[in-house]
Amino acid sequence: LQDMLAELLDETEELVCVTDAAGRIAYVNRAWQAAMGYTADEAAAFAPAELVSAEHRPAFLAAARRIHA
Repeated sequence: LQDMLAELLDETEELVCVTDAAGRIAYVNRAWQAAMGYTADEAAAFAPAELVSAEHRPAFLAAARRIHA
């Protein structure tokens, strides 16, 4: 099922980035990789907030906190 979901997400043009419970990037689809210029392995080295512009980072972190809660 997980492989089928990854295949489906790789076909969409929407950028998809999934994090694990610790907040590490666990999956990015092909559209995300193409737009961001990183491979899935490279993306795993980043915290998601590091990939958000400084201008938008506070709102991103606030939304992430609300989702986590």
